[in-house]
Amino acid sequence: MVDTTGAGDCFTGVLAAALDRGAGFEQALRRANVAAGLCCARPGTQGSMPTGDETDAALAG
Repeated sequence: MVDTTGAGDCFTGVLAAALDRGAGFEQALRRANVAAGLCCARPGTQGSMPTGDETDAALAG
């Protein structure tokens, strides 16, 4: 873990976006958790937010 700043915002935003796009609740939670984990691996706040492609790759890997 590098920096947890912004992880909660990342989690909430990704969860809401996934649900809005029709994902099931468990799938949306998993996506949000993975994205927040990626966020914690980088320093800073806004710049640490992963892209959708980065989150997709982490979910696939």
